[in-house]
Amino acid sequence: MRVVPLILLTALLWQPAWADDADSTRVAVVFGSYSFRQATSDEAALVRKFADTVMAALDAVGVPYAVLDDSDVEAGRLSAHEVAIFPYNFVIPEAEEEAIAGHILAGGKVLAFYTPPARVAELLGIRILGRVEGRYESIRLDQSLLSGLPPSVRQDSWNIRRAELVRPWAEVIGQWYGPDGKSLGEPALIVSPNGAYIGHVLTAGDVGNKGLMLLAVLERFLPDLRSGAGERAVAAGSRHLDGLSMRLAGCAASPRNRRRASRLLAEARAQMAEARKRAALGCDMDAIKTALAARDHASLVYALSSSARSDEFRGVWIHNAHGVPGWGWERSIRTLRDCGFNGLVANMLWAGLAYYSSEQLPVAPSVAKHGDQIAECLKWCREFGIELHVWKVNFNLENAPAEFVDRLREEGRLQRDRDGSEIAWLCPSDPRNLALERESMLEVVRKYDVAGIHFDYIRYPHEGACYCAGCRRRFGEAVGVTVERWPDDVLRGPLKERFAQWRRDQITGLVRAVSTEARRIRPGILISAAVFNWPASRDWGGQDWKAWIEEDLLDFVCPMDYTMSVEYFEWLVRQQVETVAGKALLYPGIGEFIIGDSDEVVRQIEVSRRLGADGFVCFSYEHLVADEKRLAALRHVLTDTPASPPHPAPRARFEFGPASAGETVASFTEGDPIAVRAAFVSGGSYAEPIAQASGELIVETTDGLGIRDLGPVSSADGEPVAHTLTLPSGRYRLTIRGEATLVSETHHFVVRSRPFDVTPRPDAESCD
Repeated sequence: MRVVPLILLTALLWQPAWADDADSTRVAVVFGSYSFRQATSDEAALVRKFADTVMAALDAVGVPYAVLDDSDVEAGRLSAHEVAIFPYNFVIPEAEEEAIAGHILAGGKVLAFYTPPARVAELLGIRILGRVEGRYESIRLDQSLLSGLPPSVRQDSWNIRRAELVRPWAEVIGQWYGPDGKSLGEPALIVSPNGAYIGHVLTAGDVGNKGLMLLAVLERFLPDLRSGAGERAVAAGSRHLDGLSMRLAGCAASPRNRRRASRLLAEARAQMAEARKRAALGCDMDAIKTALAARDHASLVYALSSSARSDEFRGVWIHNAHGVPGWGWERSIRTLRDCGFNGLVANMLWAGLAYYSSEQLPVAPSVAKHGDQIAECLKWCREFGIELHVWKVNFNLENAPAEFVDRLREEGRLQRDRDGSEIAWLCPSDPRNLALERESMLEVVRKYDVAGIHFDYIRYPHEGACYCAGCRRRFGEAVGVTVERWPDDVLRGPLKERFAQWRRDQITGLVRAVSTEARRIRPGILISAAVFNWPASRDWGGQDWKAWIEEDLLDFVCPMDYTMSVEYFEWLVRQQVETVAGKALLYPGIGEFIIGDSDEVVRQIEVSRRLGADGFVCFSYEHLVADEKRLAALRHVLTDTPASPPHPAPRARFEFGPASAGETVASFTEGDPIAVRAAFVSGGSYAEPIAQASGELIVETTDGLGIRDLGPVSSADGEPVAHTLTLPSGRYRLTIRGEATLVSETHHFVVRSRPFDVTPRPDAESCD
């Protein structure tokens, strides 16, 4: 049976509130219902998300709209509306395409994002040339060509559909710009008499400027659309502030942040009152801009009202081995500390390139000019109290020198797709490649006193790899068979399951080899990995990270939960908390680079905390510092309560179950007795042996609020401490906070159990 994720169920039932009666609203947003139904779960969530972002931008500037879906278009219901917006409709059947074309030919207008069908693109005066990957940070707009445009909008797009003009009456209004502030030479917004085209989806964040951009485009076709928009923008903004008042009243933020949030909320209300006055005078654009300024204040209020945490990992991944471009490592690390982070995961080596003086890998030319980047980064991490985890991109030869790749090719060490084509990755089953991957990571452990080493791309690139001749031979030898029909026998034939497990074993073998030897070389070093969601990663990529945790090969794991949808993020983290089951620390990866809005980043941090994760890692630091508003919001969230990572720590065993049984379960009913036991077990993630560990056993909510102190627990005790308790409904963890005495020093620590739930007791059934 296929389990449908919660995000899909909610989207299937999704019925957005229409701003006005469907038959009288001049603008219609068309939800891509066909795209949603035919998409993967990840893509389906995006169909809804991108529709939501368009509607949020329209709401922010007071544009009324109706919401239709693809079947409405096929049924001819576009005729009731003058402009139709298609946020992310990549599946458009021929009948719907003809209906859209008919709407345009009858005088209607279309605003299409990213994937218009060829007939619609032609009517807009453009031709779509194809998809282009890259970093498209913003759209800069020519304000002289369209009244009311903002100077730019922030997009953070990761690819675009390149378009060219094919009719003289189509004109480019906006251009794509990159992170360096330079034009990328690609049209971003094209307007014609029949409508407009934007070369990517509308991403989250910068909602005010995006709303102003949409309003300016729509006014090109509906010149009186602005009339009354000021009052509607004020109404939408006021509802937003009312929700913040409720959040602030019930939050557990520090007293200082509560005071600052209350002051900012009062300022936002004063701005909204001024916007209301301007709207009453008919100054709609002034009212809209003032209401948008109030919303900017509201974003900081949201951040300031976030609950405080004092023991979590707050990390960032950074891809650039030289620090934030233009900053260098000193400023990069100092800024990281000043923003309340405590960990850096820095990409210092790939499968075929190193940014330090390596004896195992080709050395990047920049090392000769700028020096050993691990040594430089580590120096400033020590200066500013930041943990450094050195990140390796495994197997992937994307940026390796051509001569190095050529040599590997000649030696038969590259991967092959199932169709025989080459993949520029190291084959994981080749012993020479295993040795290179292992020794390059252990070289870092031997040379540098870093906090940890971090696996990435620790998998196959996709289901179609690797099927090289070496894999055929080595698999046959491992299982004692001769594979007659390669690769059919292992793709669909009798050897499919055995090959899938053998494939997983190649990846696990590298993790095991590095983890075991790294801990022998440098006791206390932390081993971690960036991974995809399990069990899907196990099947397509051979990345069985649940098995790695159960074998105690990882200290913490960072699932790359990159999504703009808070609901989907919650579904992922909830699964991952159960997969980890308290056997390793869980630091979900937050895709800050695609979220865009600081409120959404804070929401995902809060979801991680509430569900029982032990921290978070943002991708990526380069992107984070490029947005001052977002950086300021996170600074408010994190700096008010400095935090230490929940590692290192001694090992402990926790048990909780019904009072009448010895089993550990994850859920209880309110009022039922819960038997809990806790004890220290041998080992820990320290550089020295533990002479003694002792602390207080506490029941905490997963948000970190202490509920009940159950008394002391010590490694000197021969038996586990045991208690029986009842708890109100909520999500909890057993926690030991204390001190570990090592050979030469003493460390404070916190160690937690897996989360468990207490659910409300159902009302007793009535006889009525």
